[in-house]
Amino acid sequence: MFGTVGTAGQGFSFIGEVNLTGRRLRELPGFRNAGAVRRLMLSHNQLTRLDLAQFPSLEWVDCKGNQLTTLDNLPSQLMYLTLQSNRLTSLTLPPWNERLELIDVSHNALTTDAGLVSARAPKLRSLNVAHNQLAHWTAFQPSLEVISLEHNLLQDLPDAPPRLKELLAGHNRLTSVPPSYASCEAQKLDFRANDIRTMPDCAAFEVVTEGCPLQAVFAFRHGTVINLQNVRLSNAALDLSAYSMVIHLTLEGMDLTSLPSNIGRLSQLKVLNVENNPRLAALPETLGGCLELQELYVRRTAITRLPASLRECAGMTHIECDEALRAQATQFLREAEAARRVIPVAQPTTAWDTASPVSSSVGSGGSILQRWCSMANRPHPNLAAFTDQQQAMLVEWLQRLQATNDFSWNKQHLCNVVLDCLPKLRATWSAAATAQPCL
Repeated sequence: MFGTVGTAGQGFSFIGEVNLTGRRLRELPGFRNAGAVRRLMLSHNQLTRLDLAQFPSLEWVDCKGNQLTTLDNLPSQLMYLTLQSNRLTSLTLPPWNERLELIDVSHNALTTDAGLVSARAPKLRSLNVAHNQLAHWTAFQPSLEVISLEHNLLQDLPDAPPRLKELLAGHNRLTSVPPSYASCEAQKLDFRANDIRTMPDCAAFEVVTEGCPLQAVFAFRHGTVINLQNVRLSNAALDLSAYSMVIHLTLEGMDLTSLPSNIGRLSQLKVLNVENNPRLAALPETLGGCLELQELYVRRTAITRLPASLRECAGMTHIECDEALRAQATQFLREAEAARRVIPVAQPTTAWDTASPVSSSVGSGGSILQRWCSMANRPHPNLAAFTDQQQAMLVEWLQRLQATNDFSWNKQHLCNVVLDCLPKLRATWSAAATAQPCL
């Protein structure tokens, strides 16, 4: 809601919102009815000092892109404060801020947190003090959910607030992470470009440690996006068993010479990036165990052949590689596309099938049938990966499958793949089922 603008001598008369963005103001003019102003928009001017005493009802202040060195008399009922790209060396909030929800003082020259952490703001959700000169931060408000501390001089972190959803603390001088972050179920924790050598086990969904000199990997309970780009770990220290839930794994620029064989246990993995590892000469055959794998990035490595087991990843849609691998990668992608076009298998309509964990679609990577069939090209099938109950259920399902009247070539082929690669099934296959002709 806008009011009217008078002459400079008369001052200004506004109701609700004052918008003076980009007016090249060097000082704030006088206002009539200043007590009614709720929003004050002063961004991209040339203000060096600002006193808000005449605006007791302010809820929103936007002063980004000025030259402020001093800001006085912030109202206690302020909700949003945006001050990025100024020259502030400190900022003092009122002692009690019952309504304050957001503070953005990024791209300033703050050297102390004293006037910020001493105030009580029980509703503060977002704090951005990135690109300043802060060497220490005493404590976080318990209500904080999003915190940005990037590009400062911080050597330590306070404990994690209980509601934390995202912490950006990259490009500082951190050497460790407090244990309180182990139980923090945040969406993202970003510690890139610090001097962190050890990390606590984490419950966050995404943790970025790009460029940190980690000496060992750390465990995740829920981690789905893991970025170890430019982290220099020895091959022995890279134990991927800690990342059982990972979906997107970046191992770029780690100077790896090999990948651990347990990478095949990452059953949820969809994206793997091992680019910029010039001494990495091969990918393990166990990579075929990542049945959900869809994207593979292997440029600027010494890899000359892709593992044959990669054919088991029927969901593969993209391989980024050097020219030496181009033809093989293209062939793998064609085979994967053809596999996704296989006609779905029609299951018998019985009560047993309703409760069966076996999917009716060949393309369902999570089904037991898909997992068994995918092992057809493995020289040593890992039967230990399946319980006796799962094996028994699969045998029963295949028996029912072969006994159906509509015995198509597709069903027959699936039976043969499983029979040929898993001798254990032959021992339990009924005489009636094996009597059926096989192609």
